[in-house]
Amino acid sequence: MNKNFYLLIFLLPIFSCSNYTLHTGTEYQKSITNIPLVPHQHNVDVYFSNDQPTQPYYKVKMIDASGPSNASYEALLNTLKQEAAAAGLDGVLLLGKQQAVWYNNISESRTIRDTTINIERQEANAYQIISAVGLKYAGNINYLDTIVKSTIVDIYEDGKARKLEVLFDYYGNLLNATDKNAAQFYADDIAPFDIRKHDAASVSGWEYSYDEFNRVFSFRISNTLEVVASAMIERSSSGRINAVQYKIKDPVSKRSIRYTLHCIYNLADRLMEKQLFNKNKLLWVEKINYHENTIAGCSRYNTVGETERLVFKADNYFFSQTDLPKSIDGVPVGIVK
Repeated sequence: MNKNFYLLIFLLPIFSCSNYTLHTGTEYQKSITNIPLVPHQHNVDVYFSNDQPTQPYYKVKMIDASGPSNASYEALLNTLKQEAAAAGLDGVLLLGKQQAVWYNNISESRTIRDTTINIERQEANAYQIISAVGLKYAGNINYLDTIVKSTIVDIYEDGKARKLEVLFDYYGNLLNATDKNAAQFYADDIAPFDIRKHDAASVSGWEYSYDEFNRVFSFRISNTLEVVASAMIERSSSGRINAVQYKIKDPVSKRSIRYTLHCIYNLADRLMEKQLFNKNKLLWVEKINYHENTIAGCSRYNTVGETERLVFKADNYFFSQTDLPKSIDGVPVGIVK
């Protein structure tokens, strides 16, 4: 493998950014049934008391909505339905409505007999909350073939091919607990440059920060002692990612190294190629291939003189309906016999 790839295993960052949020990979897991959801703008069905759908469905997660203490029940229901649609749910099974109170801590300065004193007090604010179980109709889960389940990677070293399989959950988080080689290869060679996932702040173990004032999006990864890698995304005026700037310090030489990942698009604004540079030297080119609108895989080449040499080839395989959870008797969860 090209030594330039292994530099990323031992990186010490020199980007200084604050207010990072760690993506742990557990943010999207559902509280009842762990299936993926996609936001929509369709109507959300509401079920009261002992009502239930007549079609197969999954109980997925708890969901609630809140409103002012004087909000009508209808207003709360409309808010709940909006929240459910944004979460990708098709229906809600109502559990109940209740009054609640949240407390706001207030600091005040008062002057008494020419003496200023600080007073701390709590202000009570009443509100209403409506709770429900979020439902997903089995027949509406028609997007699993766009979610990568595994990637088969053929790595070419010294004229020989080595095959690795990288496994993912519904949310793109790595599952290779037993195959350390596959997990390490993904962490070192693929994850740092997966700009689509980084743009969504969704690579497990990485930290993300967005400077809204300067419109700068940064990401980094740390081990127990130090930050391992960091980068900043450069965008065009339309918001498209043009490049990603990596700044790296070699732990041996202590010399700062800069990398630039350039993004190449076709006329339909589809990302077709990524190019990694160190200054003006092209280190590798990654060519992306699609199946319809989904990335089917990629091939990465490094440059030897004027010649491109294949480093690895990756093919994606996707989830299907057979991956959905089932009950003991093989009937989908929630189905009414």
